[in-house]
Formats: sequence, structure tokens, C-alpha cells
Amino acid sequence: MIGQTYGIKDVSEVLEIFRRQLHPDSCHWILQRSSFRDWMEEVPDKLDMYWLAGPPGVGKTTFSSFIINHLKQGFVPGTCQYHFFQTEHHETRTVSYFLRSLAFQIAQEHEEFRLALAAAYQKTGMLFVSQKHQVIWAKLCEGILFRLKFSEPLFWILDGLDEADSPTGLCDLVSKITSATPIKILLVSRPTRDLSSALSTKTHLLREEIQTQDTASDIQAYVVEAVTSMSSGPKSSTTYLLGQTGLFSGSSLHWNKSSIIGILQKASKQH
Repeated sequence: MIGQTYGIKDVSEVLEIFRRQLHPDSCHWILQRSSFRDWMEEVPDKLDMYWLAGPPGVGKTTFSSFIINHLKQGFVPGTCQYHFFQTEHHETRTVSYFLRSLAFQIAQEHEEFRLALAAAYQKTGMLFVSQKHQVIWAKLCEGILFRLKFSEPLFWILDGLDEADSPTGLCDLVSKITSATPIKILLVSRPTRDLSSALSTKTHLLREEIQTQDTASDIQAYVVEAVTSMSSGPKSSTTYLLGQTGLFSGSSLHWNKSSIIGILQKASKQH
């Protein structure tokens, strides 16, 4: 019933893909940021938004999966819902899909919301999968979700916001939330001019910049481990060879499996 109403399948598959890229010790630096801890641990009486902005190549999506995993492990009270906006998957970039995905996840975790949706469906027969986002927002969010008082806050993680089909429109939408249950929203994206302009006037928003140095050691540890698994040498040799290539010396850490193999083979011939 829930899946039919929303047109959403198991969202955990996408999360698992990014979670596999997590190194055991990576991303913990964010837990030391006082601004992030305040956002995560304090219970506000209104909407609470936190924007983590970073350039390409710093591992933002892997970072988002770490935060989702941390919240779902119950280190702080609340339930966590998430969405990954992906350029290569057009449907997931729409506001309608985003709202349906969050509603699907909340319904899985909160019986009160699930029962309210079932009652609404019995009354109207409306399938939200075929509705525009304005209808979903008015009927499902404002009409049902925001009126419910859950025992714990909701955490919403929105990764790749700049890849949504309407980033600024989505920001305007969520920034107007008035909910009986506290909602904490984490936005993760590139610091585009449009988003900076759209979010600059939000008084209940904290902004933090993800610097290359914040995630460089995380990405380097993952790359070393990945390349070591593809080579026959010890991890110490892999670390040295990758260091010699200058792979980690730039301002961006873009890489893929084939390019690293080529670099490693070239470096191996030189040493």
C-alpha cells in the first residue's frame, strides 16, 4: 500500500552504495564541530536548518552517508530520513519525488503517520505518485505530516541539493515549514551562487564550509585501501607510490578506478 501510494521502492539500496565507500575512521571530524553538534543535539521549537557547502571532489555524498548512518544508529534522539539528488537519475531530482521519498520513509518508521495516510487514502483514493509537488505539499505535508506531534524530532538529510531540478525553489519550500514535530534539515551541496543567494536570508540557517583539508585524509585512506586491494604490494608501498604521483596534492580529489590503476602502474615502473 505505501509503495503503491508513493511510487517509491526501497531507498536503502542507494544509501548502501555510498556507505560502502566509507572508511572506518572517515568523516568523524564533523562530530567535533560545535555548530554541527548544536544542530544535531539541541531540540529546537521550530525548523532548524544546517547547510554544509563544499567544492567538487571533497567527498560530500560519502560524508552525507556517514551522517545518515550516525543518526540511524541512535546516538541522538530522533528518526532520520534522507534523499540523494543525482544528475544521472532525472526522476530523483524532482521536488515531487523528494517529497514522496521522505513521506515513504516516515511512514515506515511512524505508525501514526502511516495510519493517517491510510485513512486519507480510504477517503479520497488519491495516489500521490501521480500528483504535482504542490498537491503533495498541501495535502500530505501541511495537511497531515506537519500537524502530527512525534515523540522525537525528524532529521532530513538532503544530499546534492545543487543537482535538484529546482534547488532554490526547494529551499524556499522547506524553509517555510511550520511543524508540530521539530524538523532538523541538513543541506549538502556545492556553494552555488543561486543557493547562496536563496539561503542568505534564512534566519534559522547555519552554514559551514567543507574544506579540502577536512576530507583529504579520509579520501586518501579510502583510495589507498581500494588500490591496495587491486595490487599485490603492501599498503605502505601503495601509499608511497600514490604519494609520488601527486594524486593528493591538488585542490580537488577527483579520481576513478581506471585512472588510479594507470597512475599506479606508471609509478611502479619508476620505482
